[in-house]
Amino acid sequence: MENGSRPKKWTFRYLYTIVFGLTSVVPLLLFLFVVEHYGIIQEPKVALLLGTSLVIALIGFVFSLRVVGQVKTLVQDFIKVKRGELNDLGERAATSDISEMAHIADSFNETLAHLRTHTAELENLFGKFNALSELTGLVSQIPNTQKVLQAVLHRTMAALNATVGSVMLLDDETQSLKIVCAEGLDESIVTQTILKLGERVAGKVAQSGEAVVVENLEQDPRLQIANNPKYESASFICMPLRARGKVTGILNLSKRGDRRAFSQSDLTFLTSLLGHVSFALENARLIEEAKEAARKLKKVVNNQSLQLDKVKKQVEDSTRLLQQAQKMEAIGTLAGGIAHDFNNLLSIILGNVSMAKEDLNQEGEISDFLSEAEEASLRAKELTLQLITFSRGGAPVRKRASMIALLKESASLALAGSNAKCDFSIAEDLWPVEYDESQMRHVINNLVINAHEAMSDSGTIALRAHNLVIGKYERDHLPLQKGKYVKISVLDQGVGIPEEDLPLIFDPYFSTKERGCQKGMGLGLATAYSIINKHGGHIAVESASGVGTSFHAYLPACDEKPLLKQKVGTKPFAQKGTILVMEDERMLRNLTGQMLGRLGYEAKLVRDGDEAIASYEKALASREPFDAVILDLTVRGGMGGKEAIGKLKEMDPDIKAIVSSGYSDDPVMTDWRKFNFGGAIFKPYRKEDLKMALRRLLAK
Repeated sequence: MENGSRPKKWTFRYLYTIVFGLTSVVPLLLFLFVVEHYGIIQEPKVALLLGTSLVIALIGFVFSLRVVGQVKTLVQDFIKVKRGELNDLGERAATSDISEMAHIADSFNETLAHLRTHTAELENLFGKFNALSELTGLVSQIPNTQKVLQAVLHRTMAALNATVGSVMLLDDETQSLKIVCAEGLDESIVTQTILKLGERVAGKVAQSGEAVVVENLEQDPRLQIANNPKYESASFICMPLRARGKVTGILNLSKRGDRRAFSQSDLTFLTSLLGHVSFALENARLIEEAKEAARKLKKVVNNQSLQLDKVKKQVEDSTRLLQQAQKMEAIGTLAGGIAHDFNNLLSIILGNVSMAKEDLNQEGEISDFLSEAEEASLRAKELTLQLITFSRGGAPVRKRASMIALLKESASLALAGSNAKCDFSIAEDLWPVEYDESQMRHVINNLVINAHEAMSDSGTIALRAHNLVIGKYERDHLPLQKGKYVKISVLDQGVGIPEEDLPLIFDPYFSTKERGCQKGMGLGLATAYSIINKHGGHIAVESASGVGTSFHAYLPACDEKPLLKQKVGTKPFAQKGTILVMEDERMLRNLTGQMLGRLGYEAKLVRDGDEAIASYEKALASREPFDAVILDLTVRGGMGGKEAIGKLKEMDPDIKAIVSSGYSDDPVMTDWRKFNFGGAIFKPYRKEDLKMALRRLLAK
């Protein structure tokens, strides 16, 4: 190219002109050549036709160029939108003569707006989920109150895109609020701000206990102050902090006017978030008070005699046990809630897998896959039971019996298939104990497995059990009341436990073993600790590196002889009838209905207690009563099974009802007869479990 000139750009308009010439003008010129060659151009009709064709071609060319120009402009606008140089195509499209392009522009603009909205909502929800996950981790750490409050404020502000935030605590003596931590505020405001109850928005929220959302600080009359332009705050939210049902402080958040104002969804998120961390705040406060009390007592004890040294040790032990109990309660509350929700989902998975196996009804690779999925679901069920058990001890269902057979069977089963041996030394006159057989098997199984793993795959484990009377001397060394006890000891010849790990040995999720479903999850000893405590006993550990470890469990003994098991007969019954099912989880409700259908029953499905009562009353009025009802114990936002059975019992004293729940530790599930139920079924359950529960109920 001369003078460094660049080649001409082949634009859409340029290409269209060439195509138009080739498809329209060239054929017309060929036609003109033919009529001229044969001398027929002088005829008037031919001349008129030729002139008309030329005019039409010219008009079509001009109109086509106009359309091409508009299309080019619209494409350029699309590119500008992509680059962020243009936000709206609606006005440009509305002036276009091409209706199709206008529709395309409107649809694109609407799609773009929806995409931006949903993207913002997704980012907002993701931020909130991260904040909730991080803050629930504080429960297991339980640091001091100040650190908890700072973490809550920082993560909450990040999740809600707030620019200014503060936490105020209520002083019970002066009945006033004072800022203890803040972000985005001047230091002078932090140190000088003190509000009485009922004063301004924060004082009113602390007094009423009701949260307040202000969408515009300048226009809302409740603030009674002018907006401070330094912070450019246009939206404000004030939430009460509670501990044991009492308002203990206030969380204040605000953001600038150029950010999205706080909404009711933000209020709902904060309510859920503060509900998770409120008990962590209370536990942190209690621990600080306990540590302060222990520090003061330690100072006194150091100045006293040897007798006071014993008091010092008791205080330290009590403080440690208090911390352990508080930590167990805090993490247990969280774990119990998670286990309950997980059980609902697990019920759906397990039920569908079992019915899929039934439909397949043949052996093969698919059947093997379903069997493995079913086995994994059952193992997951055992894990959730462990979570619930260690969280609150599992509300044991106790029966008075001897523990001799249980000790031997549980230990032998735990060592089955290994090279280790168990040396039993159990008193023949061992006193009976009131205990939950399933939970106590879990305790012995965990202690023996821990001993076995400490010795690799060989060696001898000693299991001792004898009667013990706790007197004054023993009480000085054990946190137990005077009386008769059965002492169970499991001793190994392993590597021992390092001294620094002994105080943590019963902590949830603490483990010195590898992690994994077949290795250490840190729940075994924590569960054993909780079960023994729930039985009114105590568990202790003695160990040293290279010497071995000894676990000692103390259980209250009974004076009476153990009860003999009685055989309970069953009578046949027809597997048919109509069952009323109350379940708030839609998928589980529908799945239960399908299971009942395959078992030969008809099912009436309702969501909560109100619907169950209405359906039952209608069935009684039509003289077609239900043969049985299955009631979910816990219903979010509605009447649960415990309240519903009371009302149904008034309508029909002979009602046959089964209570269902993922909370295996709830008193209603462990002592269902006391609450007017005829049986209980634990989630997750299979069709066979449902069949047996109904058979036991209807055969009575």
